[in-house]
Amino acid sequence: MSADLDAIATYLAVGVRAPISPIPSHSLGALVGRAVFEVQGCQNCHGGKNWTISQLDYTPPPTADQVVDAQLVRFLCRVGTFDPGLFADKVSNEIRANNAANVQARGVLGFNVPSLISVFASAPYLHSGAAASLDDVVANVTHRTAGRADHTDILNSPLLRRFLVQFLKSIDRDTPPILNVTPPAEGCGP
Repeated sequence: MSADLDAIATYLAVGVRAPISPIPSHSLGALVGRAVFEVQGCQNCHGGKNWTISQLDYTPPPTADQVVDAQLVRFLCRVGTFDPGLFADKVSNEIRANNAANVQARGVLGFNVPSLISVFASAPYLHSGAAASLDDVVANVTHRTAGRADHTDILNSPLLRRFLVQFLKSIDRDTPPILNVTPPAEGCGP
């Protein structure tokens, strides 16, 4: 048997594992950052067993009120970071065909909340790559307060944001998830 076929067989047998974080989740910075994550309410969007409140929904077919502009909107969350001006040139949008039909740029109605598993390896961030680093993501006040019903921001301290970034960089498949999730009613779902 060839090495290529062995590699394919291994891939089919075990799949692809998310990258392992270079920062241990039990390091002091990551532990402090985890506490900051919870106090800020980040788990309300990025919590649960898969580090996201997003869900896969295989219940066909969707009802008419669940589809808007050809998007299944039931699980979309609006966090206020989408800039429709980024797509004004009618070519930047990843779904160009919809521009001809005057359909809104994808993102106006919200996004499926991404998982934070191995987020350290997936820059750039936000819907359009507008945040080059995790530091840029947590510097965005609108994003970091979206998971709280009261929109309170405790992350006005650069030190707290640094701890939060340490924690984010430590998240991989082995990091124990935060399960006390209260998805924000405002901005998520239809």
